[in-house]
Amino acid sequence: MTALVRAAIEEHLDIVRYLTREGGADVDATNHRGGTILTRAAAEGRIALVQCLVEDCGARVNAVDRDGDTALLKAADERHLDVVRYLAVKCGADANVITTRGTTALMEAVSQGRIDIVRCLTEECGASVDVANGSGTTAVMLAAQSGNLHVVRYLATECRANVNATDKSGNTALMKAAVQEYFHVARFLAVDCKADVNITAATKAAGSFDVVRFLVDECRVDINATDISGATTLMSAAQHGRILTVRYLVDKCKADANAADKYGYTPLTKAAANGHFDVVRALASEYGADVSTVTNTGTTPLMLASRKGHVEIVRYLAVEHAVDVNAADISGTNALIIAAQYGHISVVRYLAGDSGADVNATNSTRTTALMTAAQYGNTDVVQYLVTQCRANVNAVNAGGYTAIRFAAEHGHKVIQRFLTRFLIVHQADDLETVTVRPVPSDATVNKAPSWFIHPSEISLVSFVETGNIGGEYKAKWLDADAAVKLFVPDASSHVTFEHEVHFWHRLRHPM
Repeated sequence: MTALVRAAIEEHLDIVRYLTREGGADVDATNHRGGTILTRAAAEGRIALVQCLVEDCGARVNAVDRDGDTALLKAADERHLDVVRYLAVKCGADANVITTRGTTALMEAVSQGRIDIVRCLTEECGASVDVANGSGTTAVMLAAQSGNLHVVRYLATECRANVNATDKSGNTALMKAAVQEYFHVARFLAVDCKADVNITAATKAAGSFDVVRFLVDECRVDINATDISGATTLMSAAQHGRILTVRYLVDKCKADANAADKYGYTPLTKAAANGHFDVVRALASEYGADVSTVTNTGTTPLMLASRKGHVEIVRYLAVEHAVDVNAADISGTNALIIAAQYGHISVVRYLAGDSGADVNATNSTRTTALMTAAQYGNTDVVQYLVTQCRANVNAVNAGGYTAIRFAAEHGHKVIQRFLTRFLIVHQADDLETVTVRPVPSDATVNKAPSWFIHPSEISLVSFVETGNIGGEYKAKWLDADAAVKLFVPDASSHVTFEHEVHFWHRLRHPM
């Protein structure tokens, strides 16, 4: 810390003047964030120090830090009206400087709800009310989404801010107020300011019953019209779980409960995907929504509920409406495989244990729920499918992968070791049908074999350990003790079964 900074912090103004005038101290020197003594003083609202730095020491009022903030912006953000007025009115600080965040001093004041600073900046400092930040948001939009009606009214009526301006997502101030459920702001913009009211506004407003009812009853919005994505107001209300709004739209406005957007999503689909059980039940049981509707990718509401772990909705659709739990999307993926991928054990338990879902069903790549759970490291799902549902551990998909291979490739050692035991047991059951592989005894695996042991002569006794290459069984070959190694290659290697056997043979390991 320099002497100048210390003097400024302790507000020894005479020392500050001396150090900058006589001592050669740089009043505009910056800290590690690019801030100057002036920007700090402005942020802290120390008007006397600010005046001293500007008038007596020649500090630059428009100096910016690494975030693009000036002293004026700092003062506005921290709600120091006297500093704002001094810097902007007396010192001519630029009120329209835009920070690296895309904000202005006016936007900072609006965000703070400080109508006094807003007035000062617009009336005395020439701040532009329609400047937009990086996302296209203007000051009146910020005020609307914050519910500051007095600021919205001032900007719209006295400053003539453009209430129909849109941000980069196409949202207006009215839409932003509707999304945040500020009915009083939305009503003011629609009635007093004659802001454009369209279906997009109604869709955005779906979270607020009061705003939707106002737009329908007083603004005569067509409730079945769609926005650019094909979504209706009912879809938005269902997506956000607004049961009161859903009932109003269907009962009074006769909204179409089976309308679909451009992606094939219906109100029921959106409600199921977001876990809104009461909305799903109302749409399905009271309003005749199609429970087996599919999206453009063949996904059903039950699949979407499974993806998010909404077991109550999954159970309701399967039990009350007999939805097919084995239905698959265009990739052949069913609800059980989806739940296994995302690790939703409660959904897996219900589908596999209670609803009769096929645990060995495969998708278009012949991948099962067990393989999927092993790939994504969902240990509890793997254990349940194997121990409780007798999922086929030895199944191989189109790429030649088993569940244990998926676990090995993705580094899920716990799953790999768990599956090893069951893989060996299943292989032992089929021991008589194993194709006999000759085992080479010499140094080159490509030469003709000179010996082998028929699998039928091996009797497995007990599983004793797991290791990097899989596992080991105590066994009997005729009357001799033997060790049987399970070969599960490391995912990063290309070692073959023959190479591994040759390795053990060279070490004189019992076979």
